[in-house]
Amino acid sequence: MNDAVRGELLRTLRNTAGALFSSADPLCMGEALLAADLLPDALRETDALGPRLAALDAVRGKDDPRKTLRAAQAVLAIAPDNARAWAAVEDLAQGAVPADEAAAVRRRFAFRHAGLLEAPRDVRCHQLALLPDGGFAALDAGRPVIHRFDAAGRLLDETPFPLSAASGLALIDGRTLVLTSAAHRACLFLDKDLSPLHRLDFARFDGAFGQDWSPYRLWADSGTFYFLALGSRDGRFHVLTLPRPDTDRREALQRLDLPQCPFPLSLIPDGDRLWVLNFRPGLLCLYERPETGAAPRLVRVACSRPSLRSVVLDGDELFLADEECLMKRDARGRIYTAALAAMSPEGKATLVHMLLARHEGRRVLYCCDKTRRGIRRLEIDPPG
Repeated sequence: MNDAVRGELLRTLRNTAGALFSSADPLCMGEALLAADLLPDALRETDALGPRLAALDAVRGKDDPRKTLRAAQAVLAIAPDNARAWAAVEDLAQGAVPADEAAAVRRRFAFRHAGLLEAPRDVRCHQLALLPDGGFAALDAGRPVIHRFDAAGRLLDETPFPLSAASGLALIDGRTLVLTSAAHRACLFLDKDLSPLHRLDFARFDGAFGQDWSPYRLWADSGTFYFLALGSRDGRFHVLTLPRPDTDRREALQRLDLPQCPFPLSLIPDGDRLWVLNFRPGLLCLYERPETGAAPRLVRVACSRPSLRSVVLDGDELFLADEECLMKRDARGRIYTAALAAMSPEGKATLVHMLLARHEGRRVLYCCDKTRRGIRRLEIDPPG
């Protein structure tokens, strides 16, 4: 079995299995994707781009537009931002192939990689957060600095913050940034100019649920703070909640016991639902928030892959990254993927956090790349 066949087999298995995300059995969803990830390592080899481009050049401009379309898709399957392949697709869309076929290719390979941002260089970004003015901020995990960018990804300024170490960054209420520091066991609330407003010390919650707590990351909806916090007794992360704006009462702290989610990594509040990314095993779980005091109810497992790292929700669309692929699941359950190996000269990119922004009417993903120590920009809407 040659490299091209191996790669196509792996992608076919994953894309076909993706259709099972909407299965009726919540605890079995994604099992086919998990099985695909357990294929022998020989199936994981990255296909060479050169032979596919040569095959495209050999048929482009000839009298078989469908063969050209297949050749272009073969290139896009491993290099979703390849200009020659997209030019071939757009030429065919002028009438050589039906418009719906060209549109299907645009939807399937709808990731345009724009590379690492020019600045800052060699920065180990830990988390990204939107800014009230439409830009975004990046938390530097290596030194106590917040980098601010405009919506196009241009660096505006760098601001030191008054904590020696920080672990999380979030925008709440559309106007207030919150820094969390596990080292200081505190949260610092900042205004739009990054000036401190007030501080929430987690020492006031010592002993709650039999442990002391250190805040790691923070999320918020209209009525609740959600903290990913480290417990002193078991050394594990748990999800804690605090009502807003009352954050000072010790008894107001609640712990969410999440079925099927022993190692939560990321969380997205979504109305009366919670999307929770579980690191081991790699599960994206959807929970329903019941009445106050009751445990969340597992609705379904939306994805199961051993190496899931980050997730973004936009309406009915999900964007997920594991150690090999960036994936989009649309409202109809269709899965579109891009190989992360095509985004980096080293053949590897590890997206540990993603942020969805909008620039000039298009959606953009800004991603913290742990491998290259920088921030990647990817356009995620179909071209044209």
